[in-house]
Amino acid sequence: MEDLASTKLLYVTNQISGSGGLERILAEKTKWLLDNNSYLIHIITLNDDENLSPFFTFHPNIIRHNLLIKSFNIYSYAAYFREINRIIKKIQPDIITVCDDGLKGLLFPLFIQHEGKIIYERHASKALNLPFQNPGFKKLGDVVYAWLASKFDIFIVLTEGNSKEWSVKNTLVIPNPISQLPKGVSSQENKRIIVVGAHSPNKGYDMLINIWQQVQPSFPDWELHVYGDMDPQLTYPRLVKRKKLSKIYFHGAVKNIWAKYLESSILLSTSRSEGFGIVLIEAMACGLPCIAFDCPSGPADIISHGENGFLIKLNDIQSYVDKTKLLIENNEIRLKMSEKARQNSLNYLPDQINEQWNRLYIKLLRTQPSESYS
Repeated sequence: MEDLASTKLLYVTNQISGSGGLERILAEKTKWLLDNNSYLIHIITLNDDENLSPFFTFHPNIIRHNLLIKSFNIYSYAAYFREINRIIKKIQPDIITVCDDGLKGLLFPLFIQHEGKIIYERHASKALNLPFQNPGFKKLGDVVYAWLASKFDIFIVLTEGNSKEWSVKNTLVIPNPISQLPKGVSSQENKRIIVVGAHSPNKGYDMLINIWQQVQPSFPDWELHVYGDMDPQLTYPRLVKRKKLSKIYFHGAVKNIWAKYLESSILLSTSRSEGFGIVLIEAMACGLPCIAFDCPSGPADIISHGENGFLIKLNDIQSYVDKTKLLIENNEIRLKMSEKARQNSLNYLPDQINEQWNRLYIKLLRTQPSESYS
């Protein structure tokens, strides 16, 4: 491979200690880049707990910089970018990759002092930042966000659906990879359904609970297991308790989620929006049919309706219930979808996806600002 020993990559994100999809992708991608090349990699985090070991294992050669701005709000932006510029001046990165789905991430080209290339790596749907109901505000937000996105050298999104959301010329689609391809797949014999994701409103667990309330009485021997960081108020476990539902179990985030997929027969996703939906690919790699709402913007790029799972119109609880019942009671359909799901996951293997990043970095280093990166 080309000698990249002097090339410095800087990633900017909010935290790396958590158990979310962005943290996992960043840990695995940077490890792959360091194992297969000779980059120098730095990561800037914000208010991350340095006393905590990251949930995912990061390469020991990564140099970490943590900014402490405890009362972060709109008035703290000046202090934030001042500290960012101080670190940039010190390390002189060749390429900066911003992995921050908030507004401050989009502001980087306006406020940082850097002569190298700047990439934005988007991990969430645009809908997450534009919750406006008023059409006028939404249109204005679209214009402002598109203008900010156009200021980056390249704007990475995870799906074709995400690309259509932004509609800027500098967009490039690079999906997330799975971290591994399990040797085996689900036997489809366990009466167990899995859900994976943190307890946030965006994950739609309020709808999940309503769905299970209608499904479980018809199939009392089936169980629903939810894995992911819980909110401090335990909102959803308490809701389950109030509704007196049974056979729904909440677990924290687990490192060996693959074992949990393989113990299951179906994956459910009730997200209101997704940047990608890595859990869908992980579940498919384990041979699980998936049911998801057709939300912006990830599931439709991953699920082929009726082949490896089902796409349900957003908020259509009854259709979701019907398809869940269909998969539970029809083992033959599950087995056929299981095979198709496994085949689909082969499009997201780590080497082929991470090599796209490597080629992009090499091309960026050689490309003049007016040239295309795609």
